[in-house]
Amino acid sequence: MKKRLKIAQVAPFYYPVIGGLEKIVQGLSEEMVKRGHEVHVFTSSRNHAKNPMNRPSKEYINGVAVYRFASLINSEFMSFFPGFVPPLLQNRFDIIHLHVYRHPHTEMGNFIGKLKFVPTILQGHSPFFPRKFAGPKHIFYGAYDMIARCTILKTVSVIFALTPSARQEYIKRGAQRDKIKIVPNFVSQDFFSQDVDPAPFIKKYDLVDRKIMLFLSRLHPCKRADLIIKTLPPLTAIYPNVFFLLVGPDENYYSYLQDLAKRLRVQEYVCWIGALYGYEKLQAYSACDFLALPSDYEPFGIVLLEAMAMGKPVIAVDSGPQRYIVKDGDTGLLIQPGNVGQLSKAIVTLLSDEDLRKRMGRNAREWAENFRLAKVVDKIEGIYKDLVTQRSRHRNH
Repeated sequence: MKKRLKIAQVAPFYYPVIGGLEKIVQGLSEEMVKRGHEVHVFTSSRNHAKNPMNRPSKEYINGVAVYRFASLINSEFMSFFPGFVPPLLQNRFDIIHLHVYRHPHTEMGNFIGKLKFVPTILQGHSPFFPRKFAGPKHIFYGAYDMIARCTILKTVSVIFALTPSARQEYIKRGAQRDKIKIVPNFVSQDFFSQDVDPAPFIKKYDLVDRKIMLFLSRLHPCKRADLIIKTLPPLTAIYPNVFFLLVGPDENYYSYLQDLAKRLRVQEYVCWIGALYGYEKLQAYSACDFLALPSDYEPFGIVLLEAMAMGKPVIAVDSGPQRYIVKDGDTGLLIQPGNVGQLSKAIVTLLSDEDLRKRMGRNAREWAENFRLAKVVDKIEGIYKDLVTQRSRHRNH
């Protein structure tokens, strides 16, 4: 008989907060529920903008029990919500899955797991930023990493690393190699659909006969949508039907992008339509010619996988995580961070060659199969069960 696991997921944010981390925790939790497991999510009651959320302290979302607690630390993505400690102590879980490295809740959750003899998993979500992007925080990061050698990195049951390069970063910080499993982010089944009709979307947003460059992400300075706007003045002279479509929540950055487009006199080639969900998000991918995400640094880039699963080539930054996702010249094109010239050249390459776009799109979809939700969750579920089995053996001995 299949064992039903009781799983605790502890994460700084959860749906309806939007972001890569949130997609992964939600997708994993809901898939585990579909497989017959019981999932409880412990999270903060605020969003990325530090604003409290108008949500119940406990609710069920697609079968997942979600508990929200007041955060005592509200510094960008850092949350500290100690209210999760009593229910984590009082309940009997088979697995405690902790999300995001260098956060207080992971240390506390791991300590509780060791106290109750429950296997713990640390999923860091690619926390190893280049020093120039970490800024003054690198001092804090370095100090914490020294402590973590003796705490969570030493005592946690398993560590999930997104890529081989991330695994090496954990090893450099003192984690045991045999504890580290490569578990990439995933793409839900919806993005592999062949039955998405983009025509209503194209008509709704007046995109008929346009060559659409899609940017789908948070509107934040680090995502560098401004670089795409800077390519437009010479680009529109060659391709008058090109169009830059921005999709995603604004984090107080759109007004700057709007002013930039006006200064460069390309505002008629730019449109922001906010965040999209469900079928309309699939339509945006289907309608575009390619996706461009020229972030200064991208921890993993789930939207790249989503676009690739929809059969679209992508333009991304040439960094460790992106090299793992995008095969340069095969499934998309890689550029150096902040390089407008390289970005412009990559855009022209894709706009000027329809056969190349189609070939890259086919290759991208085939490669994205490796990141299908069911396949990645199969691996995670297997690790869960192995840990529970090992715990039972230790107890019996």
